[in-house]
Amino acid sequence: MAYKLTVREALQLPSMAGCEVLSGKAGLDREIRTVMVGDTIDIADWVSEGDMVISTVPFMRANGSGPPPTEELLCRWARSVLDRKPCALSIKTMRMAESITDPQHKYAVTVRTRRYLERLPASLLELGDEYGIPIISKPAFAAQNEISRDIMWAIIGQYEEARKHALEAFFDMCSLMVQDHTLGEVAWRMQHYLGNPILIENERMDLLAASGAHEDPDSLAARSLRVRRSPEFLALLQENLPMETGNPVRLEVPMQDEAAVAQETMPIIAHGRILGFVSVGEVFNPITDEMRELLRTLVSALALDMAQQAYLETAAWQMRAQLLECLLAPEFDERSCYHFSGLVGFDERREKVAMVVNARRGEHPVGTENPYYSYYSRVIVGLCTDYMQSMHTWAFICEHKGSVILFVNTDHGGVTDVKALACSLRERLLSAAPKDGTVSIGIGRSGTGLRACRASCLEAQDALQYIRDFHPEEPVVRYSDMGQHALLVSLLRDRDAARNYCQSILGKLIEHDRRESTDLLDTLWVYLECNGSYVDAGKALFLHPKTIKYRIGQISDMLPLRLTSFNDRSTVWLALNIYKSMPDDV
Repeated sequence: MAYKLTVREALQLPSMAGCEVLSGKAGLDREIRTVMVGDTIDIADWVSEGDMVISTVPFMRANGSGPPPTEELLCRWARSVLDRKPCALSIKTMRMAESITDPQHKYAVTVRTRRYLERLPASLLELGDEYGIPIISKPAFAAQNEISRDIMWAIIGQYEEARKHALEAFFDMCSLMVQDHTLGEVAWRMQHYLGNPILIENERMDLLAASGAHEDPDSLAARSLRVRRSPEFLALLQENLPMETGNPVRLEVPMQDEAAVAQETMPIIAHGRILGFVSVGEVFNPITDEMRELLRTLVSALALDMAQQAYLETAAWQMRAQLLECLLAPEFDERSCYHFSGLVGFDERREKVAMVVNARRGEHPVGTENPYYSYYSRVIVGLCTDYMQSMHTWAFICEHKGSVILFVNTDHGGVTDVKALACSLRERLLSAAPKDGTVSIGIGRSGTGLRACRASCLEAQDALQYIRDFHPEEPVVRYSDMGQHALLVSLLRDRDAARNYCQSILGKLIEHDRRESTDLLDTLWVYLECNGSYVDAGKALFLHPKTIKYRIGQISDMLPLRLTSFNDRSTVWLALNIYKSMPDDV
């Protein structure tokens, strides 16, 4: 809601009945800041921007009986007034139409006097259209003091409404602060009061929250936020930010094939220190002086909260985690991912590789709901950030469902040996972790674009799953080194499908071992690992080859497949691998 009185609204006041807009109708929505009544030829010297100027132009006729002023003099006077950018120019005229009478019935007859101009010349009216400022003809019976009074009371009423609204917004924000809130909720609440999209950033210009983050990626609000968060615009903004004052800076956000969208950024200051910035995009409503004052009020409440909280880094991680949620969602939405990547500074145009770090402490793996361990995983994020900075290596780092994920540039100027970097990072994490902590890292394949980044992250998660389920000697594994296990782990993503597959092949054999306390599954595994050799399997199990042959005969009777077929052996081998990775689930 705009807390201001416009010329259009003022014309609806009772005291302005009978007034007629003769030209300059494009300026009817100009704001009236005050009223200037004057009948001197040099009135322009006292006119300020936004004044509503009311005049009878008496200097034009001496004692109301002299000759009418020349058109040239009248236009010169009007132009001197309009040059000062008033909101409107109202001139009292002698309205001879018999139908125009005093609406308040204060006069018994229609006023007729030669004191006022009969009409305004066309050349003067053209000035109204030229300046875009309304020129209003005011009938003789309209009392100037009543018009001034009504307009000023209306302006005071609007300011009072604005003050009440600001207080309401401030106390509402304070109430939100004492609750269990997020900065995302704060941004949406600010948009509710300001009517435009909101960005909240820390002092390093990392994104903390955006009220338009979940908008349709193709909407003007979403696209303007994305351009606003581009590295080029952030660099321009940092050059213009007022670091010592609390004044906002206004810049134009360039939009492709569209008009630029204005935005204003105001610093969040507490105890003389800049904690961050709040930006308002001029998308839905123009940014007015009232809106700026309301923004100052809301920012002051936010500054009180941010000065006492330590959640700013967490908020930045949460915004990054939203990108990962979108990137790894089962229903991949590339448009939404592109939107989020622009907001959080993820440049998908560069070639990247994903590394997924799994840190364990005691029996609590990353991703547990244990709040203490959630704090521990965030410590890992901080350690990874510090290490990458010490290595002068750029990495996009965040926490996602308990894992710590890093995207590292591998193109020109990026990392050349990703595995060596991962091993070095692991040593650094182990040196800082508690004695009962362990660290393993999965690495995907590098690629360019959001789909390639998604694939690399899924591959890194598969490599990590391989480490957890199959316990290889190396704690750092690349997806490209997994061989046939890459297919196996991909099957294990759907645990129900993997369980059903394993049960369909090995169900009878599993049940026999459990019921009879035998170890036929182990015999089958060693037999397949020895390429179907009874002798080699016997040596590995310290049994006679005939014993192995007898057991394989028993096993064959409980399998739906033939071990003499290579394809069937491969199927059984796959089922055995699934069972070994999840025996309690089968």
